[in-house]
Amino acid sequence: MPTISHPKHIGSYPQWSVITTVAITLFMIGLFSLFALYASTLNKILKESIAIQVFVQNNLAVEDSLAVQQAILYSKFTAQQNGKPQYSYTSKEEAAKRMIAETGEDFVTFLGENPLQSSYTIQLKEEFQTKTQLELVKADLEKIQGVAEVVYTELFIDEIKQNINRLALIVGVAVWIALLTVVIIINNAIRLALYSQRFIIRSMQLVGATAFFIKRPFLWRATQQGLIGGLLASLLLLGVLLFTHTNIPELDILKNWLQVVFVFLSLLIGGFVICTASAYIAITRYLRMSLDDLY
Repeated sequence: MPTISHPKHIGSYPQWSVITTVAITLFMIGLFSLFALYASTLNKILKESIAIQVFVQNNLAVEDSLAVQQAILYSKFTAQQNGKPQYSYTSKEEAAKRMIAETGEDFVTFLGENPLQSSYTIQLKEEFQTKTQLELVKADLEKIQGVAEVVYTELFIDEIKQNINRLALIVGVAVWIALLTVVIIINNAIRLALYSQRFIIRSMQLVGATAFFIKRPFLWRATQQGLIGGLLASLLLLGVLLFTHTNIPELDILKNWLQVVFVFLSLLIGGFVICTASAYIAITRYLRMSLDDLY
């Protein structure tokens, strides 16, 4: 019995045609996946940008200032991360420096005092980020003794959140459609490639080769095609990513190299799994077909 343990013994095979198909389809799913991750990051940034500014009265005693701080930072509205409130503090001195830098006028010297107030900018929990809830948050915080004023910018918050949710839904559906399309395209490419090998498969079967012995070289080649296709897709995606960020540096705030590496590894694993599984299903089908059905 001739040995068939190496792929070169399984006859002519449109290998690079399959690899090209795999690479292009995996590149498309990688592109959609990165877009989904970028949309998710943008969603997080927009949510974190919904914050309110709490101005504290001037000339408070130290004890009163600490009490106001605790009441603001540990209110039910303030977002927490690892048990720590998410906020930034701007002293009246820092606020004065910023205003002088922006206006170019030293109003502190002119007035003889700094009339500005210290402030806390707090990030809100998601359930309090609607326009209606913000009005309630503002009213409750202004009841705290020592709070002078609560300010937030009306940025059509409800509309922003609706657009974010709509974008997330569209991207999610697009990713699943792309994934299904990729599986179908790669499966068809592998099946059509193996179609030319169906008589070789039957010949090996007729001389007594076991199913595993017949499948092994085809599965090995499909595995190679999947990994090479995944690698090419990752390199192409990396090139597009670097080109895009070079020409649109504003996108850097959305870039997360850990997520990018995860997408690249997913393309390699996806190429390996889809190609190997498709080859296994196609070979099994040809092994079970009658001689008449092969023609």
